[in-house]
Amino acid sequence: MKRLLSAFLYLLVLAFPLSARIDNPDDFFDEAQGLCVSGRYAEAIDMLTRLYDEVDSDPDQLSLKARAAMQIGIIYFFMQDYDSALLYYEKARAGAEQMGSVTGVSTACINIGNIYQIRGDFNKALELYNECLSYHEENGDIDIIASARFNIATCYEDMGRERDAYDGYCEASDLAAQGTDRETESVSLMNMALFESTHGMREKSDAHIHRSIQIAEENNMLQVLHQANLVHMKMHEESGDYKSAYEVSLKVQSLADSLFRAESMEQLNEFQVRYDTREKEAQIEIQNAVIKNERRVIILVLLAAVLLGGIAFMQFRFRDLERRRRQMLEEINATKDTFYSIISHDLKNPVNAQNNALRMMDENFDLLPADKAGVLGTSQIIRVSQGTP
Repeated sequence: MKRLLSAFLYLLVLAFPLSARIDNPDDFFDEAQGLCVSGRYAEAIDMLTRLYDEVDSDPDQLSLKARAAMQIGIIYFFMQDYDSALLYYEKARAGAEQMGSVTGVSTACINIGNIYQIRGDFNKALELYNECLSYHEENGDIDIIASARFNIATCYEDMGRERDAYDGYCEASDLAAQGTDRETESVSLMNMALFESTHGMREKSDAHIHRSIQIAEENNMLQVLHQANLVHMKMHEESGDYKSAYEVSLKVQSLADSLFRAESMEQLNEFQVRYDTREKEAQIEIQNAVIKNERRVIILVLLAAVLLGGIAFMQFRFRDLERRRRQMLEEINATKDTFYSIISHDLKNPVNAQNNALRMMDENFDLLPADKAGVLGTSQIIRVSQGTP
């Protein structure tokens, strides 16, 4: 009976689970990233947080756990929730350290440093950027080193240390040119040109701003190209070359229009992605609902089968017990009949002998003396012994 109840409860839990288990964490992570791309940040955070909490910390899943934490931190950062971003960046860093991933640790250090820099804690930010450098100067990851040098330069600039910032941008530009990070190279050259223009180094500033614009154009980086042309226009204005400044301003206006169109198209694409995502999610929800209903029907059928089987088993047991009881009663009655038959057979001869003796006494009663006849007549004794009145 206990086993039957346990099976019933187990099937009931399968039919109505408290929460769905994450069957494929990688697909779950990709789905959360899709929500993030479509601008549904709250839903993406919920999914990634659940993934982070439920995924095991074994070596096979630790990388996914760290990536989920990093993605949550990035979302919070763009939402300007820096406290939450810092919390998950630290979790991502801890996971990367546990895995021994230098790239993961350094990326987390740069992101954490960005938060401290925004908050004005420049010394802490510089400490983290330099920590990132110490990781990668050993294995020679040029792009990450260039990015760290660029961040150090921006930190110096925020601190008002313009010369140190300029030296940092020069170093970041040279490193980025050796690697593949064209954006860091172009922005570094643009900042170098701005510094050189304000300090009377006209030839260098012109060369660097033209190179920055060229890189941005070759790599179709409209935002960087727009910023570089704004700097170029400002440089012409400061030098008194208003004609060139006007010509560059036309480029700036054209780039602004292009950026607006690009942003509009990006928004349209984003809306389309959101629509497609919601439509697919609706289809998935319908399919999941159908699967859940079918699963519940199957489980309920199994439950009914278990209950019916249990009832049939109990009925079989009751019938078996009733059969055994009747069999025992029959055996007891047969034993009684045998016992009574033996007794009646054993008593039959003595009783018959007594009856014959009494009958003889009755027939010869007149021959007996009066004091020997007794109180009762032998005829009455015989009737009593035979059970007749």
